[in-house]
Amino acid sequence: MLLNGTALLAGIGDQKKVTTQLRHEFSSFGDINSDVLQRNIAKLDAASTNFWQHGSCFPRYLRAVKSFEYKPKQVKIEAISDSYAIIHLPGIGNVKMHNSRDLKLVKEVRNCTVKAF
Repeated sequence: MLLNGTALLAGIGDQKKVTTQLRHEFSSFGDINSDVLQRNIAKLDAASTNFWQHGSCFPRYLRAVKSFEYKPKQVKIEAISDSYAIIHLPGIGNVKMHNSRDLKLVKEVRNCTVKAF
């Protein structure tokens, strides 16, 4: 496959470079957080490596992403209530979430995985 006359290679570094080019060319890619895109590329690379080098099952391609991760210190807690909290996700905005833990003691969010139900 070609992008602007250059061949797309299968290495993870090359895929990240192409992702950067796509973010500049298409506004829809620019709206997605770059860390989320890079993490999904790393997951795909790990699945392909496991298949080709370790003989595990063929990588399954899902129609939709069921979860994605934010790197540390990107997610901010905006408001806390007894039963829910409002957090700010970069690129998405404020999201209301169920409190499964006491978030009043949390000073900063280190890791955040967003899952679809």
